[in-house]
Amino acid sequence: AAQSRTIVEAVRITGAPGFTEEEVAHELELEAGDRFNVRRWIEDRHRLERFYRERGYRRVRIASTRNVTADRARVSLTYDIERGPRTIIEVKGDQLPDEVLDAMYDAWQGLPIADVVRTEFERIARQGLARRGYYRPALQLEFSAETSELARVTMRVSRGPQTKRLMIAWSGNHEVPNTELDALAAPHLAASAIWLDSQALAWQVRQLYASRGHLQAEVTVEDPALNAADATLPIAIEEGVLSRLAATRLVGVDPARTAGAEAALGLSIGEPLAAAAPDEATRRLKAFYAGLGYRNAGVTHTLTTAKDG
Repeated sequence: AAQSRTIVEAVRITGAPGFTEEEVAHELELEAGDRFNVRRWIEDRHRLERFYRERGYRRVRIASTRNVTADRARVSLTYDIERGPRTIIEVKGDQLPDEVLDAMYDAWQGLPIADVVRTEFERIARQGLARRGYYRPALQLEFSAETSELARVTMRVSRGPQTKRLMIAWSGNHEVPNTELDALAAPHLAASAIWLDSQALAWQVRQLYASRGHLQAEVTVEDPALNAADATLPIAIEEGVLSRLAATRLVGVDPARTAGAEAALGLSIGEPLAAAAPDEATRRLKAFYAGLGYRNAGVTHTLTTAKDG
């Protein structure tokens, strides 16, 4: 690839960098007189971020811009820096894993509002502890008065007992066996996600039932039962009635094509109606018309469900 002929005319440090221009510029590879290179310019931005992070300034904001002359012969680079306060997360009591602290620092960079930070810090800490089997931690956060030089958060952590085995107790399921539901839940259990976001699994269970024609199935995640090293999460299912197709009605179809259109739907009266069946039938009907040369035919459907399914 051809090298850029654009020369770096100047490198400027603006804003409130909190360090001398010489200290900041020392981290940059692209200097005045060098050929401009986009990759090196981006890497210089990353080097500046690392420079501040390593010194505890996790909320630093760096805006890097370039101004190219009309003939593209010269470019001026500007790094506008707002250092912000040094950020410290002090953990008392049980310690948190390093990767959890790193995630909290990363979150703090974009969340300067204390109430939002508190919620996000608790979420990250609980998620990190849950991955290690600590599902019942006690967390307390204290925010010291912030100054232009320092932002400090103290988190008191009590991990609580470690759960060695996490199980799900299904109830109310008749059409779908426990083995199939357990297989659906396995990835959530492996990542401890079931404890942190049980509604994600509940949604998947509802989708599974809907695909079998139980369009009104309800899934309720109840409070967990905790014993020493075991935890059981009860999930109750109300399967509801099995929805069956009672009738189809085609509107706007040429009578000469009615039989072909009905066949294209691929639906059988009296059979269980899966949630996706109407959409799939609509696609097949559009394909039917496209095959007849009507490529812009508009096909929509309306589903009416009786109270008894």
